[in-house]
Amino acid sequence: MIFRRGRRQTEYAVVYGTLALPEPLVAGSHVRGSVETRNTGTSTWRRAPEDGGAVDLAVYLDGVLHATGHMLQDSTAPGAPGIFSFLLRVPDAGEHSLRLDLVAQNQCFFSERGSSPLTRSVRVVRPSLPSLSEALLDTAVARNPWFEWPTQGVSRDERGQLWPLFVRRALGCRIADVEGREYLDFVMGFGSALLGYAHPRIQAALHAALDSGAILPLPPEIEMEVTDALCAAVPCAEMAVFGKNGSDACTVAVRLARAVTGRSHVVFCGFHGWQDWYLQRDGFPPSRVTGNSEARVVPFAFNDIASLEATLERHRGAVAAVMLEPAAPVEGPQGPLRDADPVFLRAAKELAERHGALLVFDEILTGFRYPSGTVQRAHGVTPDLCCLGKALGGGLPLSAVVGRAEIFRRGMPLIYYGPTFKSEAYSLVAAREALRLYRDIDVPAHVGRVGEQLRDEINRISHALGLSAEMIGPPFRMTMRFMGGSDLDVRLMRTLLHQELLKRRVLTYKGFLLPSLAHDDPAIAQATQAYGEALSVVADAIKDGSLARRLAIPPLS
Repeated sequence: MIFRRGRRQTEYAVVYGTLALPEPLVAGSHVRGSVETRNTGTSTWRRAPEDGGAVDLAVYLDGVLHATGHMLQDSTAPGAPGIFSFLLRVPDAGEHSLRLDLVAQNQCFFSERGSSPLTRSVRVVRPSLPSLSEALLDTAVARNPWFEWPTQGVSRDERGQLWPLFVRRALGCRIADVEGREYLDFVMGFGSALLGYAHPRIQAALHAALDSGAILPLPPEIEMEVTDALCAAVPCAEMAVFGKNGSDACTVAVRLARAVTGRSHVVFCGFHGWQDWYLQRDGFPPSRVTGNSEARVVPFAFNDIASLEATLERHRGAVAAVMLEPAAPVEGPQGPLRDADPVFLRAAKELAERHGALLVFDEILTGFRYPSGTVQRAHGVTPDLCCLGKALGGGLPLSAVVGRAEIFRRGMPLIYYGPTFKSEAYSLVAAREALRLYRDIDVPAHVGRVGEQLRDEINRISHALGLSAEMIGPPFRMTMRFMGGSDLDVRLMRTLLHQELLKRRVLTYKGFLLPSLAHDDPAIAQATQAYGEALSVVADAIKDGSLARRLAIPPLS
């Protein structure tokens, strides 16, 4: 840190309030702490100003800088309260000295300007039993942290109990962590386990295929079987090509559109993966990917004909594809999650044709989950290309692009697509059985019943508690929306609900639910009870103003 002296002493000043930290701390754990403050200086504190002069929290253990914490609010004016949150890797058992000091980056520590730091003696005890989760977490933090943590890296709650961090096995709609504790899951492999984890028919098909290799020099015969079954299941499908994930499929669709139209721009709505073409919506600089700085990937508003029309007019003659999630794209952390509008979809098809662009449906999530199996079949709007994934592989990694034969014949020789793993046989075997299951069972009807029942029960509970909150979205993809209060209050409410559900062994993705075929009446009953108890905690925290103090995990984004 670089400091400049000479400012007035009163510019940076603080009074510390309540320190929330588990007591006692457990050696080797990763915990969250927070401290309430009041800005008693003359300068406004900012969390992420453009000049880099953020006000942060320096956390010392035994005189050594151990962590840096950040303010929850975007800014804290003079005289206003603020809350700082930090993550702590707990040292060995014994008595330790904790010291907290605010720092105005590139300026000064607040203690240098006369504000006494907050000091505490903290007691650290040995864990009652060795924790495999925490041993794995140490490895992850040091070497491989690039995955979903429901607690964002925190291993224990305020009572010293372990959170779920690593999975050992999964069956149906339940997972078990490495400590052997079972959780009711609504993340479901981020939507890939629509049939449930390890569905017996999928497992039997896989076992029967294990006497052969997975990656072969020529296409396995199963690839052609799955191709025929997929083209029979999806209205627009005359030809197909496979990949391993949704990003593969979306990238193939965009390359095909650009190749056959000779144009560069894509207008889009929804989330379409992590690969370079999609990052280019911001002109590349945020990701540091080299390339044309002009933004050639341009958003339009979902279910908004005027927005799409205006976007196409603005880029007239340059648009290769109109690409969208046709139902329930995530428009924010609290939604909205709006269903497909057939009037809008028909207009999108007509506008794309009028402007010489291809219409691409991203049905990575809705494929085999939506009523009738796909949005295009349900509403009679056939795109030029369609991206499928998640549920296609029956729980294994597989994606596909299907669409008009003319597009594939003209475009595939031009896009250099040939991944080694695209024809991996085990995933194709699982997909063949999954497609049979989707023919045999009305999976969307079951998901619809489960989702609607859960949504109704949760909303009934919320209303009874007097909460300004509701479960929203179509039954196949729902989330809890909190209304009223500041943006920070909403974040804290969402996080507290997420946390309290975890304590009751129910796993969501930041509040989002993806019901599956495996969710049955006992699962609905368990989830309803868990939501009732968790929402009661949220209601109590709102009443007594303790939302931030009750959090044992960092606020959700």
